[in-house]
Amino acid sequence: MGIPLLHKLVYSREGLLQDELFRAERLVIDGSGLVYHLYRDQNLDLKFGGEYGAFKYLIEQFIEALRRCDIRPYVVFDGCADFPDLKWKTGKQRAELRLKEAHDVATKGKKPWTVLPTLIWEVFRQTLTELHVPLARCYTEADREVAALAQEWGCPGCCTFKTSGQSFIPCKTYLSSRFCEEFSIQPLLLPVFAALAGNDYTSNRERAGEMMFGLQADQRLQSLLQMISGFKNADPQEVFEEFLKDVPLEEREQRINSLQEAAHNYSVPPSSLSDFFKSTLPPLRPVTEARFSSDFLDVLTNQRVGLSVVVDDMDKPSANQVSLPLRRVLYELLLGRDKEVEERDRDELEVKFTKVPTDSSVSPQLSLQLLPQVKQCFPTEILGSLPIRLTDLALPLAATCFWLKEATPSPDPSLLKALLIGWCRGDTLRNGGKSKSQITIHLGRVLDKDWCHWLNQWQSCLKDSFLLNQLLGAPLPEPPMLDVCGSLNQSYIRDEDFKALLSIAERPEESPVYCSYCGFRGFRPMAQIPLSKGGEPATEHTHWLWHLFTHRCTRQRLRGLKQHRDRHRHLEF
Repeated sequence: MGIPLLHKLVYSREGLLQDELFRAERLVIDGSGLVYHLYRDQNLDLKFGGEYGAFKYLIEQFIEALRRCDIRPYVVFDGCADFPDLKWKTGKQRAELRLKEAHDVATKGKKPWTVLPTLIWEVFRQTLTELHVPLARCYTEADREVAALAQEWGCPGCCTFKTSGQSFIPCKTYLSSRFCEEFSIQPLLLPVFAALAGNDYTSNRERAGEMMFGLQADQRLQSLLQMISGFKNADPQEVFEEFLKDVPLEEREQRINSLQEAAHNYSVPPSSLSDFFKSTLPPLRPVTEARFSSDFLDVLTNQRVGLSVVVDDMDKPSANQVSLPLRRVLYELLLGRDKEVEERDRDELEVKFTKVPTDSSVSPQLSLQLLPQVKQCFPTEILGSLPIRLTDLALPLAATCFWLKEATPSPDPSLLKALLIGWCRGDTLRNGGKSKSQITIHLGRVLDKDWCHWLNQWQSCLKDSFLLNQLLGAPLPEPPMLDVCGSLNQSYIRDEDFKALLSIAERPEESPVYCSYCGFRGFRPMAQIPLSKGGEPATEHTHWLWHLFTHRCTRQRLRGLKQHRDRHRHLEF
């Protein structure tokens, strides 16, 4: 709910910010703001898929610096985006900005401000979990919950600041009471100022009339504050009516209602996460625990989702399109049959909105309520085709097989080998190489458009496979994303591991790992989940079910599946 240029206004007034030495206290952190701050300010690379190893190292250093000062961080993630029409329009404008920035990175090497790698949020979440940092996800945007927790606990809430090597952190603190004193306005009218200034939910031109539109944006804020300061002992309704007195009567009431709703978004409610952070009970809420993606909430709540904007060859189709079949299965499981989800993606350098139907070929019994049964009947013996030390790679291997079959044009074989070698070696950081210089890719390197596009397609497949695996209750082990996407700067490799992975990746149709994972081509199931008469999963034939659920059914494969079905007619379909 940002207000344009308010940050600049606050920093221009010396009295609004006070220097503090911060230590020995709780700190509520806006997770989204911290991710952007760490990745952007360190100028990490985006041309070659993202510098996940360097990013993880920055997180570790940040948390370590806080703990040296006896500061206890609590990280709050955004939930679903609030998508009224105006907010959705704002999202479109931000997507347009990201597209332009991504294009400038690819063609001119410019530093981006709003573009992030595809898998950055999973790397961030996994790293915080490894560091035992308390984290939670809101059901809506995190701004109000950060403020609510900070108010309840009497501690700061923030998204960015610089650490130090001392036992305290020098920082600048901001209090809304100082803002009110500086501009002589009532605290009750702060939300009124935010609504009239224009944010993601309100447009000044549409809501507050034309009275200040001859002014520059920063002058407009100053003038607005000066006008509001003239209202003594007034309530918000009076201020809105005064500002809109020249608006035709038939429009005035609707605009006042919109402004009141926008102002309400700035009230600080009681925290919904305070009890969660205090609880010592076993984990029971995957959304609040941030074990589920916010994409699930966007789909369930709004039937809208914004897809990743990445550095790519913008003349090629969006890399997100290669994994569309996976998302259609995901949407079907979340929403059911005959529904649509509006996806925001790109068409070259233009933002594109597409209505995507759910995949109606998914078995009716694969509903959201029955997903725990699905996990029970997943055949864990399929992991036996991998060396035991590589079983964590079953999911990325299945995603890679899907990518190899679906990517257009077909990926260069040397890229596949590079990925697999990276998996076998492990990440440089995890093996003791802590220097950022070991993993930095220089921004000046020439972008290979084909390789960049293939890597983006691969990451899209991996992300959507990861989400589908989450929703199914993780029938395949959740891979450490840094091991899968990290650097390749390691001098040691297990030759047998590489050969095992390569043999599966080059012949995915023969691989139990690929054939048995429901996320990859659940596209023509001919039967429902086989259940015994007692209602329990009939696990002896689930391997065939998963095989059926995961393949594109060519005519030859269909004939083989029908013969298999005929041999098992005693099952209930």
